[in-house]
Amino acid sequence: MKRFLISVTMLLTVVAHGQYIEFSLPSPSLNISGLAFDNTLYALDSLDRVLIELNAYNGTIMDTIYLPSTVNPPVGLTAWNDTLWFAEGNTGVVHKIDKQGNEIAVFDLSGSGPQSITGLAHSLWDNEIMLMDCFDNTIYNWYLQSGYVEKLFQLQDCPEVHDISNWLDHGMIGVACNDPVSPVRLYYNETAYETLSGGEYESAVGVASWDQSRFYFSDPSMGLIHRYCVNMGAIEEGTSNLSPVDFRLLRNPSPGYLEYLFSSLSGPNPEILLYDITGRVCRTVPEGTYGEGSHILRFDNLTSGVYSLVCPAMKMQLKGLVTEIN
Repeated sequence: MKRFLISVTMLLTVVAHGQYIEFSLPSPSLNISGLAFDNTLYALDSLDRVLIELNAYNGTIMDTIYLPSTVNPPVGLTAWNDTLWFAEGNTGVVHKIDKQGNEIAVFDLSGSGPQSITGLAHSLWDNEIMLMDCFDNTIYNWYLQSGYVEKLFQLQDCPEVHDISNWLDHGMIGVACNDPVSPVRLYYNETAYETLSGGEYESAVGVASWDQSRFYFSDPSMGLIHRYCVNMGAIEEGTSNLSPVDFRLLRNPSPGYLEYLFSSLSGPNPEILLYDITGRVCRTVPEGTYGEGSHILRFDNLTSGVYSLVCPAMKMQLKGLVTEIN
């Protein structure tokens, strides 16, 4: 199975910033149980069983989409490729609909692991959706093409999980949960997470990525939907003589193998690290190994799973997936 990602470039002239709420929108309902972003913002009202399409900048209601009839209340929401996906509460059932509310397909994933899906998020790659199972706080990856459901990791000591976001900067996943200090936790792995800092908020149920640096989350206690910026700080101009770099995930041409294109615009490479899903450093490319120009980084003898290629000095990362290939 091959994986391709677009080029990602980070320059040293970006000024460091912290986490903060960029702005807040009036929530169209206090019963929001899922959010999704796909050019516009979608909010799932679990009580009225409708999707509300919002202007993502001012909260104006643009449309109301009635959901197909379900046995259990709808929860969680994600958008991908002009389709919307939600789950039935307390089950492993997922529904796929078009943007007019017409049902396309229904999937029962309970035999593959998930027992009580509360959150969904489109993954970084096509044909993949991440699932949040509140039964045992496990996050799964669902490969739509093959139907295979893979356990990514199980959150430890996370109270009453609700929804998840897509992958964010630095390999984090946003998890909406019943944490009075930080209603959204930013998880790196099973136990390592960061809390929200800047801004005023009280609760969170739905959460959805806007891009890898920003996400929306619903705050029913305040009656608002916040857009939060996760800018963990870039290198300030003049603090380093390292040159801008460019990474591109090329492929995993055989089992246990990942290949990246690395380009240094001028001078030698900074240190490059390959992390597995638990946060363990699996490979290190020391600073200065490669000079100016384009090079191929190859990592082999890897077990199946999700990996992050991280350049700490440049404050950037790129994900890769190692899978068996038929």
